Amino acid sequence: MGYDSDSGETRASANVAQAVVIDPPRSPRRGSRWIGRLLLALMVVGVVGSLMIVLPLLVLGNFSGAEDDRLEEKHVSHQRGAENKIAIISVEGVILDGEGVVKRQIQRVIDDKTVRAVVLRVDSPGGSVTASDYLFHHLSKLAKAEDREIPIVVSMGGMAASGGYYVSMAVGDTPDVIFAEPTTWTGSIGVVIPHYDVSGLLEQWDVEEDSVTSHRLKGMGSMTREMTPEERAIFQDLVDQSFKGFQEVVAAGRPQLEKEFRASFQRKLQEDPKDLARTFLPGVDRDELDEKQLRDQLQALLDSPKPLTETLFTGRVFTAQTAQEFGLVDRIGFIEDAVSRAIVLTGLEESEVEVVKYKQQLGLAGILFGSQSPNQPFGVAQLLDASAPRAYYLWTSLPPLFRANDR
Repeated sequence: MGYDSDSGETRASANVAQAVVIDPPRSPRRGSRWIGRLLLALMVVGVVGSLMIVLPLLVLGNFSGAEDDRLEEKHVSHQRGAENKIAIISVEGVILDGEGVVKRQIQRVIDDKTVRAVVLRVDSPGGSVTASDYLFHHLSKLAKAEDREIPIVVSMGGMAASGGYYVSMAVGDTPDVIFAEPTTWTGSIGVVIPHYDVSGLLEQWDVEEDSVTSHRLKGMGSMTREMTPEERAIFQDLVDQSFKGFQEVVAAGRPQLEKEFRASFQRKLQEDPKDLARTFLPGVDRDELDEKQLRDQLQALLDSPKPLTETLFTGRVFTAQTAQEFGLVDRIGFIEDAVSRAIVLTGLEESEVEVVKYKQQLGLAGILFGSQSPNQPFGVAQLLDASAPRAYYLWTSLPPLFRANDR
């Protein structure tokens, strides 16, 4: 049989073509397709059902105020179930809203006739002038309740500066009632109105302010242009008036401060003028001046007709040891020491009291989203509020950009 080259090539090509043919994908079995659709449907129903249950509860919790109003009393120490209580009221974080957890703690103490004394636990860099004064007012009112007197003892945590020190003055003139921990920073007695000038940045972007106002002072404090001397003078007057109020509060809470501070200053002047100059002559190079020159400058502060305490009211922060040395605090000690002092002021024995504190209960929103639930998102209203000039009893280099939900 002869070989037919054409037919042989044709058969070979057919065999190769048959070898490379790929079968089309098989359709999934109807059973597995049905199971997938069922699982997807169950997931959708589950999500929708969860939202139908959760959303109404979130709405009720956020708008009824029920979540915010619940304070749970917690046993801290001493005799559980005793008829008399020492209540710990906590002031923590930046003080931006007087109507918050602190205010509710105060009201809880007023309503509870078994509370005999309060330990005010302060760990705060301060806050707005208005919120700090609001809490100070209600704490002072608590201490002088109509039907009973409730002594207040302060326990300072890591920081009790500016507005944190301001609210501490609610103790009044009772001796030995302000305790600071060894690592506490306190003081910062002063006022600030934060202001930032971004006009240079806007100029680079070729943006100009073109606001229409009823008077040239209506837009004072705007960040979009440089502050005028007239505006600065007005703001300085506002700061000075608020600062005067701060000084008056300190004078009422520490009536012996000028006398105690002057005595400590004189003693330090004799013992260690260089250390004294480090605190009260910060702009002086102590290495360039001899001891006599330092003494002369420090003595000039003593001889000035102005109150010596003005050297404390510069806005600077002091350690607990320096604050105690110059009369800003009474004792170095922890919260247990403050509790012991509060018990002494009640005239009771330690076995006759229970120490309690108040903890905010988390509602459903708090459980799902954490204690800072998203019921106050940062939006246009918060941005406008943050941009408004405002005075602060606050130790910070930046203005608060967010309002605390519960302070």
